Amino acid sequence: MLVKSHSLRFLEDYGIVRGKTVHLYENGDVTVKQCSPVSPVLRVNALWLNRDLKVKCDVADTPAKKRLGLQDHSELSESRGMYFPYVKYSNVTFHQGSVPFSLDLLFLRDNVVVDVEELTKVGSSDRWSCSGCDGVLEVNGGWCADKQVCLGDKIALFALTQRDLDELEAERKADSFLSMVADRIVV
Repeated sequence: MLVKSHSLRFLEDYGIVRGKTVHLYENGDVTVKQCSPVSPVLRVNALWLNRDLKVKCDVADTPAKKRLGLQDHSELSESRGMYFPYVKYSNVTFHQGSVPFSLDLLFLRDNVVVDVEELTKVGSSDRWSCSGCDGVLEVNGGWCADKQVCLGDKIALFALTQRDLDELEAERKADSFLSMVADRIVV
């Protein structure tokens, strides 16, 4: 399994997780570090830094998930999508496959939109490529035009693991309970 560290250099960015150790490749040398077990990312929230836009994305982080993409979805709700992470800087190619609805594809490099393909045609055998990407967002066709997404838009990506989602749910339940109790208190 690959894990991304905080470094900006390619050789320092990726390591292999084996149990509770991370084997980081730094300047051709291998560094072994202890860590807690890695929790896989289940969802990514993409937030635009220059305006109030947000997309909640499922993550296609394995070759099998990338091949399947959105082909098993009958539709996408508003401001939902799929995020495809890639090792910097990959040459990627996408196609419509059997996705039963039109898509907009946003090709990303260093969290900046570097190319956009809008309103893909259902049933098309067209292919869309981009060089030097480290991520791709797929959203409903027409979303980019509706939200005025532009080349150069900067996006912040926030990863959520199962632990994060469980903690959010527990907080919501606690807040709901406290609100219910507060409503019943008579002063």
